[in-house]
Amino acid sequence: MKRYIAVVALLAAAAPAAGDFVAEVWGNAGLCHHKGTLKIDGRTVEFDLSALPKGARIQRAVLRPNLSRRSYRGQVRICLMGPGQKEPPDDAKLLQLRGPWFNTFDATDAVRAWAKKADGPFWLYFKSAPGWRSQSTTLEIAYQTPTAEGPTPRVKGLRPVHHNGQTFLTWAEHEDIMAGTEPVTIEKLEEKVMPLRRGGKDVTYSVYAHDKPITVKSLTDARLVARVPFVVSAYYMDIIRTIEHPNRARGEGSSPLIGGARARRDPVPRYVIGAGQKPLPRGTGLYVRTITRPGKTYYAVVAAVGGREAVGSGGLSAENSLAAPVDEKVAPPGPVLQSRQVRKPTQRGQIASVIGLYNFWLEFPYVNTPKQLQVAVNFPEKIDPAGKLGLYVHLGAYGGQAAFYARGSGGYQVVLCPPKSDDSMFQGRHECLYTLKSYDQGVVHNWAQRRIFALMEWAKRHWPVDAERVTLRGQFCCWALRYGDKFTSVQGDGFANMNKGREVQKHGPLFGPYPRASKNWAGVDHWDWMNICKYIRENPTKELPYYVSFPYSASHVGDIGPWSWAELYRALHDTKRAFCARWGSCWAGPPPAIAMAGRIKLHQSLPAFGNCSLDDNPGDGAFDPGRAGSDGDPTGNINGYLFWDPESIVDEPDRWEMTVYLYGGDRHGRGKSPADTCTADLTPRRCQKFKAKPGQEFAWTVTLVPDPAAPAKVVQRGTAKADKWGLVTVKDLTVTRAKRRVRIVPR
Repeated sequence: MKRYIAVVALLAAAAPAAGDFVAEVWGNAGLCHHKGTLKIDGRTVEFDLSALPKGARIQRAVLRPNLSRRSYRGQVRICLMGPGQKEPPDDAKLLQLRGPWFNTFDATDAVRAWAKKADGPFWLYFKSAPGWRSQSTTLEIAYQTPTAEGPTPRVKGLRPVHHNGQTFLTWAEHEDIMAGTEPVTIEKLEEKVMPLRRGGKDVTYSVYAHDKPITVKSLTDARLVARVPFVVSAYYMDIIRTIEHPNRARGEGSSPLIGGARARRDPVPRYVIGAGQKPLPRGTGLYVRTITRPGKTYYAVVAAVGGREAVGSGGLSAENSLAAPVDEKVAPPGPVLQSRQVRKPTQRGQIASVIGLYNFWLEFPYVNTPKQLQVAVNFPEKIDPAGKLGLYVHLGAYGGQAAFYARGSGGYQVVLCPPKSDDSMFQGRHECLYTLKSYDQGVVHNWAQRRIFALMEWAKRHWPVDAERVTLRGQFCCWALRYGDKFTSVQGDGFANMNKGREVQKHGPLFGPYPRASKNWAGVDHWDWMNICKYIRENPTKELPYYVSFPYSASHVGDIGPWSWAELYRALHDTKRAFCARWGSCWAGPPPAIAMAGRIKLHQSLPAFGNCSLDDNPGDGAFDPGRAGSDGDPTGNINGYLFWDPESIVDEPDRWEMTVYLYGGDRHGRGKSPADTCTADLTPRRCQKFKAKPGQEFAWTVTLVPDPAAPAKVVQRGTAKADKWGLVTVKDLTVTRAKRRVRIVPR
């Protein structure tokens, strides 16, 4: 509380001084300097701007209509209205939303036009504004004038750092109100920050950008790019663990400073913004900007108290306005290491690994509103520079945290755990969410998927990653089946038709005007886009990753449900894709053939098995709380025991060869096939050189894999004709636990 009083005293003691840049707010809300200047009559809004100095040069005018929206169906449409008009004409000019975050309207031209006459109030008309809280509407006007008084506090030590396509700006805040509170916790941050916010003395920092040095004079032409909150911008609150069942007596629960129920008494570290650097000093402000266009940019930071900025004639210097521009380049952003922990092996076969926790600062095109998200990576402590490591992208399950999955992973490869998705099960969200846009003013974007792809590129730059061995695993993984050029294998639940399942339907309004969906970034109805079963059927020649289907522990029948599993298996089978599957309870585990995912490569042929005599029946996918499908086996496998030798594949224009066999179990005999022999169809997929034309005829043989000294023995032979997709299928192939070699050649 003493610090709170100190901030208020500092403002009260500020002596009037000449200045020429001011930003103030008109309206009736708490953070208004000109209170009582707003009148509402139905849809008509009247602002009394008589306090605006005559001759003031308007830098910006920002209208903030406060909306409580349950739907984004209707557009927010606001237009100018002249005095004496009851309603504006039909062709009245509408105010435009201000990018890039689209949460305010640009009234700059309108206020400039009004200021030329300054005759009466400033009138607006809200043609449509769903959920409008009229009395909370405010108008911020930034202007240049020789008569400003009461400059706001100045920051010091503004410094830029640019890397990975992002500019990091830091500065010393005007006051360190957290001094003497170490270790800082969310609870202590609330105690210091919330009284300022509730008392109308909240401090924020306005970050301005310009292609020229920013002086008080040029500030009117600079672009406001961000508003940064006081104190909290330097603290890594997202690293604090979430609590599923919070206990308020232990300080656990929700906070106005960060989403989710948190352990509010755990120490909160400050951010690290560069490799090998120490955490930011206490009392530091931080802003991170993702660059979308290359160039040289000057920045300045101005303090605002209660929303008011005032910069005197000497109020900008090298302390708060950069003397040299930042040379900015566009590049995929990368997270920054915040902490690392070496995990020693605890049992035979393990190796020491490092668990790194990173923060990911994000703006468009990776989010529609600015976010900071946690990334975790598990990698070997000792890495052979000449070797290559597989990349394992671990999405986890519904509601999990990245750090949890990194700590539970092995250390023989790079395990990349992307941020917990705010993206509706990694499916995407409409760009209008949490803005003033509506559904018809944008599209659905795959934000989380873009972040994953950016993180994959970042991982390849930081570790000796083998791009031929990239696996994606997670409860909601099927979207990745579209990307056979990026993923060697995809593993997880079979939620491949997001039109099905009660839990998915709860997310419907995030995709568009539910029950319909909006178009997405690809110009496709998003419900159709999320139907991977349909995609597989409509693109039979598109090569997919090797898919391993199994139920995650959070796959509760009745919530998300297994309804699309049988549909997915049928689509994969009918289009002759390489996959294996296991279904059953949420603890059924993966099929034995998941072991193949660690042996195969991206640019390597795969065997698509079908009609295996050992397969079980997944049913039709109809809802039955006690089983996966109402007419199928409660637990079972498809292609679960069929293995092959990736190391000896022959994939040439004139022949294709592969050694196949049934799994004989681990060294204890566990997981072995239920029979020594089976029959199955085999179709070569993802071929690099072996290509067939529809209708082309082939001969195939099967030989026993001999001892080196023994001649090969043909045990099966036949002919096959390439189908309409140019796929060659060997039918009724006999597969045994003893290895057999399949050879296909043109006739």
